[in-house]
Amino acid sequence: MNKTTFYHDKSEKFIADLEVEGTSINKTQVRMLLEFSSNHNRLYYGTIDEEGHVEVNIPKLNDINETEGKATLEVIAENSFFSP
Repeated sequence: MNKTTFYHDKSEKFIADLEVEGTSINKTQVRMLLEFSSNHNRLYYGTIDEEGHVEVNIPKLNDINETEGKATLEVIAENSFFSP
């Protein structure tokens, strides 16, 4: 598992570009799953504009004692789910 560092004292913004085929980008949703070994997982919904720019705001994680975990971007395009 690739570990990602998270911060308790500041919010973060995940930014990426996404291209989907076979559907409209307007029918696509994105979310970020943060997984911690203590099973205190968090799910944050993001936005995607018409050009495929993805943005997910991750608030301060004051209630999580761990600073490392796994971050997974999840994409839902019509009836398909994938994680790039």
